[in-house]
Amino acid sequence: MLLVHLGSPEEGERFFASRWPEARAVSDEDEELYEAFGLKKGSAGQLFGPRVFLSGLKAIRHGVGKPVGNPLRMSGWFLVDGDRVAWSHVHEHA
Repeated sequence: MLLVHLGSPEEGERFFASRWPEARAVSDEDEELYEAFGLKKGSAGQLFGPRVFLSGLKAIRHGVGKPVGNPLRMSGWFLVDGDRVAWSHVHEHA
């Protein structure tokens, strides 16, 4: 598994060192991989709707802090097999 994040390499190292030291992660500050996988900037509803507010309250309880990188960019999960995407899930809200 490889995780891709929008923070700087240093921000990623600090984040994963404290939460998941064994994780393999790379920085995509220029958002090139996010673009390549079709992850767009969220709409107002996707970024600030009621589901986002409720999820944010849950995240605060687990110690998630301020966002890094581009907080407007939506996220997703992708299973890549060779040169093809075998499965994907693009999140509906931030």
